[in-house]
Order: sequence, then structure tokens, then C-alpha cells
Amino acid sequence: MERASTVLVVEDHPLLAQGLVALAARLGFGRCLVVSTLAAADEALARRPLGDVVAVVDVRLTHECGIELVRHWAPRGLRSLMLSGDASADNIQRSLEAGACGFVSKCEGTVTIGRAIEAVARGDTFLSEACKRALQRGSSGLSPRETEVLRCVGRGLTNKEIAAKLGLAVRTVESHRERLMTKLDAHNAADLTRAAVARGLVGRD
Repeated sequence: MERASTVLVVEDHPLLAQGLVALAARLGFGRCLVVSTLAAADEALARRPLGDVVAVVDVRLTHECGIELVRHWAPRGLRSLMLSGDASADNIQRSLEAGACGFVSKCEGTVTIGRAIEAVARGDTFLSEACKRALQRGSSGLSPRETEVLRCVGRGLTNKEIAAKLGLAVRTVESHRERLMTKLDAHNAADLTRAAVARGLVGRD
């Protein structure tokens, strides 16, 4: 996948938007557009090839949620990086489940944010270490064993392979999976895999 050449900043705080524009210029992006509303972002995206755009989107805009922009455009191929002052597990999970390719906190330095923009522009995914830790803490609704089983499912292991890896009976693994399906409102292995990815338990292709 070719590196996107255009950065679309969806941010309604002028100083932060200016900082992101300056950062994009230092990273060598040929074009940087700034909008402050979802309607303006929709208009900008409708006029450009999505494969050439990386969107840097604030989760919390005034009276709007940036995640909704990603939910609408991600299925069409938009690469997006979410930015928020509240890097909570809930915000990160909702962003990833909507189709975002990465998430960073506004509190992180320009080096980390720059690395995130570069990664998403190349078609890769990016979660900062702080975000990964937040996701791990956000998995507290699962028991440690359920978390391990979910991680294994996310890696594509069968029940028999999980049992051998964790030293459990196959039937015990099956019971853990059944509880995971209930807790996570999952209907199949693909849903469990998506849940594992959203919680940062496994990487994302």
C-alpha cells in the first residue's frame, strides 16, 4: 500500500490543529487540510481518493463525536488516526471497532504522534504504549484466564491448541469461550477475534 500524501486534520481547537499541520509538514506530507466539523470532513473526503488520505480525527469535537466520521468512512477505505485527551479503554475500543487504524493521546509528544501518522499513512496500525496499557486495564471485566483464552482465540488457535498451551482440558476451554461469547456479545470466532484486537490483546493485520 502506498503512503498517503494528504493529511486531513479534523480538529476544532485551533492551536492543536496548527500544531498538527506543522507536524505533517515536517513529516513531508504534500498537502494538509484542516476542518472543524464532521460535515466539512465529509465534504473534503467526498472530493478525494480515500487511498491518498490519512485522517487525524479528534474523538471529541464540539457537539460531535469523531468516531462517527470513522464509522461512516472506514468501510470505504479511509485510514484514520484518532486523537483524544481521554485515552480511556472505552474510547480506544469504540474507535478501533468503528474502523480506526490507530489511537494516540493528546498528552503524548510530537515524536509519538508523528510515528502514529506515518504508520497509518503507510496502511499500518498504531497504538502507543500508553493506549495499550489502557486497553489492558479495560479488559478487567474478564478474568485473567478468560483474557488468556481470548488472546489465544485472537491468534487463531483451536480449542485443542489453547488447551495444550494453557494446560487446560478442552472442555474447560470450551466453557471459557462460551462465557466470553456471552460477556462480549460475540456470535462466532470472528467476533471474538475482533474483540481481542480491540482490547489490544493481539496485533491487527
